[in-house]
Amino acid sequence: MSDGKSRFRISSLISAMMLMVLLVSAVPSALAYSPSWDSLKPLFEGKSQAVVVADNDNNTVYMFGGLTGLSGSACSSFAYDVNTGFTTRITSMPVGVRGASGGLGEDGRVYIFSGWNTTNVATTQVYDIATDSWSTETAIPNNVFKGDCAVVWPEFYIFGGTGAATMVQIYSASNDSWYMGSPIPWGEARKAGAAAYSETENAIYFIGGVNGGDVTTDTVYRFDIDSDSWSNRTALPNQLAAFDATVGVDGIIYAVGGSDVDAHFALQVYSAGYYYCSNNDSWHSLPDMSNARKYLSVVSLADGRILAIGGNDNLGIFDYVESLKVVSTTTSLSLSSIGQGRSTMLNLSFNSYASQTAADVMFYLKADSGQVYPAQALQFLSPGAPSVIVEIAQSMPAGQYELHAFWALFFETGEYNLPEVTIHFDIFATVPLQDQISDLQSQINKLNATFTDRLNTQTGQISDLKHLNDEQQNDIDDLLSQLNQTNSDLNDAINQLNNKADSAQNAADSAGTYAIIALGLGVILIIVLIINILMARKR
Repeated sequence: MSDGKSRFRISSLISAMMLMVLLVSAVPSALAYSPSWDSLKPLFEGKSQAVVVADNDNNTVYMFGGLTGLSGSACSSFAYDVNTGFTTRITSMPVGVRGASGGLGEDGRVYIFSGWNTTNVATTQVYDIATDSWSTETAIPNNVFKGDCAVVWPEFYIFGGTGAATMVQIYSASNDSWYMGSPIPWGEARKAGAAAYSETENAIYFIGGVNGGDVTTDTVYRFDIDSDSWSNRTALPNQLAAFDATVGVDGIIYAVGGSDVDAHFALQVYSAGYYYCSNNDSWHSLPDMSNARKYLSVVSLADGRILAIGGNDNLGIFDYVESLKVVSTTTSLSLSSIGQGRSTMLNLSFNSYASQTAADVMFYLKADSGQVYPAQALQFLSPGAPSVIVEIAQSMPAGQYELHAFWALFFETGEYNLPEVTIHFDIFATVPLQDQISDLQSQINKLNATFTDRLNTQTGQISDLKHLNDEQQNDIDDLLSQLNQTNSDLNDAINQLNNKADSAQNAADSAGTYAIIALGLGVILIIVLIINILMARKR
């Protein structure tokens, strides 16, 4: 379903002011985005086969008719506050229906076409949100039950359904009239499918459902509004009926829940979901809901969530409300307290199923006094998480401030204009930059003077030390000279002693020789005497 509401477009603001262009780089994420469904406060009464629309201007989801028990069609209508989770009753439908088709117009009214009330009814019931009142418009030409509607304001496209299973019936709210579009391809009957409008392509995708032979299909058709023509697209991963689909803020189509048949209380119901990327004609799996159901309603919220509301299985009607954050964003300032004349960074971080290509931002500052400072607009021409330098003028008074930011993220599948973000921060007083520079120069001059004095003192000390060093060096030289002279004298004395020792040794050597000769002569003489004595005895 589509709520048909126009959204604030940053591009219209940017065109009115000078645009600064920043090139940013992106760091690819190593992990795929994988959020999970959150259970919200339930409805105070279960609903199935209802017409459900999201009014993002009022943060409210409206629910009309449908089943609240095992049979019959309810007239009851609810308003569900997406911020608080409270459900309140609003004025009931004039004619209670289930399995009707409808959507929210940009005029603040909800248009509900046909549906079942003991039989298919030929009605166009219109609910005015502002006045909580009902009116009727020209009835639908062909009664229809279990068709689905896509809003392309001021027109409403109703696809298929029992009673008009091959038809595309188009209602124009601008002149309260009906006309026919090109029928579903090959005259194929279709009921319990889902329609979703892609604003980027100006085309409607009609997905799944049950054909004329009561066979659940996985077929996906694309209806081009400008040419009133059909084409095939990649089939669903699974055959689905009695599910619902919506287009997220990122331009991606999300199909959730359903069954393998369109019977009201079939045994087989699904908790699974899928998302479709039209830029590459591909389907991908979503995380499972906590509660499997069919004939639920799925709507898209401006804060990046989709809601899965109500539905039923074979046992009863559900009051479940679950949310899935298909685009998660966080806006922050790097500093919460900023000095005059200084700056901080405005950052946007985000995760999404869609592939981002660029971003825009417009922001302005507002003082607690009420003064508003000129807005700034910037454009980021490449993918990635954008950051903006926020300059705080020296003249801005100290105090409390608000930063109001309007981001736009551009995806391959569409453009997401984020809701306005307000960040509170403080500005504290600082010394003006020129005074800071003068003070620093004075301090530098003082330091230079101190350094010069110390340098002169140290230079004199170095000179004295050098003179002392020269004197000590002269003393060392004198000592070395004396030492050398003493060493020379010692060498001379040693040489004289050596010479005397040599002479004494020579004299000793000569005396020994003479003694040996004398000893030899004495021995010879004794021998001669002995011989003479012996000779004398013999005689």
